[in-house]
Amino acid sequence: MKPLKIGIICLLSTAIAQADITQDANHLIDQIDPHLNIGVEIKDLTTHQYLYKRHAQNSFIPASNMKLFSTAAALLALGPDYHFTNKLTTDATNWDKHELKGHLYVHLSGDPSFSSARLAAMINSLKQQSIQSIQGDVVLVSRYQNISPYAPGGMTEDLPFGYGAPIAPLVLDHNRFMLTVNPNDTAGKPAILETSHQTQQHMLINKVITKKDAKNCHIHFTIDATQALVLNGCIGLTEHALVQELAVRTPLLYTQKVLKHLLQEAGIALKGHIILGQAPHQTLLLSQDKSPSIAQLIAKTLKHSDNLYADSLFLHTADKLSGRPLNWEKAQQVIKPFLHVQTGIDLNSAIFSDGSGLSRYDLLTPDQTVQLLTFLYQRFPIAYEYIAALPVSGRDGTLQKRLKKP
Repeated sequence: MKPLKIGIICLLSTAIAQADITQDANHLIDQIDPHLNIGVEIKDLTTHQYLYKRHAQNSFIPASNMKLFSTAAALLALGPDYHFTNKLTTDATNWDKHELKGHLYVHLSGDPSFSSARLAAMINSLKQQSIQSIQGDVVLVSRYQNISPYAPGGMTEDLPFGYGAPIAPLVLDHNRFMLTVNPNDTAGKPAILETSHQTQQHMLINKVITKKDAKNCHIHFTIDATQALVLNGCIGLTEHALVQELAVRTPLLYTQKVLKHLLQEAGIALKGHIILGQAPHQTLLLSQDKSPSIAQLIAKTLKHSDNLYADSLFLHTADKLSGRPLNWEKAQQVIKPFLHVQTGIDLNSAIFSDGSGLSRYDLLTPDQTVQLLTFLYQRFPIAYEYIAALPVSGRDGTLQKRLKKP
């Protein structure tokens, strides 16, 4: 009987401890607002015990918790060692006298990490192949060119900022740039703007005035009918510069300007134009670029809560599962059943309008989220990559300044 008694005592102790946690947690929440619409589920992954639940089956707008699901889908569908591939191809059969007698196709896979530097390396490889001019056009072929730049349910006020950058028709340099607003030397004069990408200067309308007194000075960012970014407000004469990450409003125009500059830098003359289009089925490969691995991209997505990365992974995973590019709604219809089959989680009540959580249409329950994390914790082949990608409280990513003390 002795072992049985000890077992009963342990069970009672656990039950009492759980009751204390529940009582304390409810008391803390009720102190704020007893009618607070909040959902919580806490589970010990080592004992499999649920420590606390409150409205755990209710659906809530998950915000960035949606990234847990989009990155999980990418990791499960593509594998940790998968890479996005970007290519340069041509329909020309030869290049007599160093001229490419045909079109150059730039195949962009939707890689969220693709940069001007990597594009420059691809363009420079043409020079190494003795190509000095292109007779035809440079055709940008993007997996996202027929997809809406924004998922349904996004907020208009997010659009000017870097975290709300468009994903279509293509992605280059994260479709973001840095803007610095400097006070003028003289009060009453416009602020001085500096951008990390000079190609974005023409898209800015500066209505920020330098004032001697900085009291009540703020800068507001809006978008006008021409897609230009309008800056209104004021900045103090002696104030520090304001640095803000903003969205590239016209990714196609930006990419066209970057490509034109890179061709000139490489000494390659273009006789045609830089356009968005399609490539023939049979083309000759000239250069190839690969992204960091999915495991690395997921770490970037989760540690820094990167919306563009999350949405790119969401759409690309649906693309690979279905065999063709899909819009946001069609992508949801592929990702949800896939995750259900892989994890066994009932996702009938869930809504995946995007992969980032920017959409206000997204819905998840705390229980669905805990079930996903439990599954990934126990799934040995990918557990390490997924857990390593999560931000660590008090150490890195979005949690660097949170929960620093035990």
